[in-house]
Amino acid sequence: MVAGCSGGHQDMPSEADLTVEAEELGQSLLAQIDGVERTQDDLVSNTNRYDTISGARTDEHDPRWRVWSAAVTFTPEAELSPKQAAEQIGKVLDADPQWSYTFTDTGLGGSREYRREAYGDNWYVELTYSEEEPPMAQNLTILVTSPNTTRD
Repeated sequence: MVAGCSGGHQDMPSEADLTVEAEELGQSLLAQIDGVERTQDDLVSNTNRYDTISGARTDEHDPRWRVWSAAVTFTPEAELSPKQAAEQIGKVLDADPQWSYTFTDTGLGGSREYRREAYGDNWYVELTYSEEEPPMAQNLTILVTSPNTTRD
């Protein structure tokens, strides 16, 4: 089982618990490509996202999600392309039958999207990559979104 993902219809955890779960899941996925040469440190964040046009909170009852993300930029000489890195990370999720998978060709790359039911909603993981020819940036974005919560 992938770290940080409780399944089933348990009581909704606190926002703090979802923060920890999102961090654990995101870091466990990022660890799958440790050692692949980067041009810079990974840009990692773990923040709230609200269901409003601006993404900002308008009142205490706004549905929100915990969003962990990592932007990874590989060197052109890296042993894995962004596509191969997404596939390698995806193998971890593919091994757990509770995750459903879809793929979208973006024209310049692809997006591997995974969902897993939890707390009456879904964990969502997106692995988006570009397939640019060097010396263009070789980018992979890992996005982990928690189930919806309105709790503080």
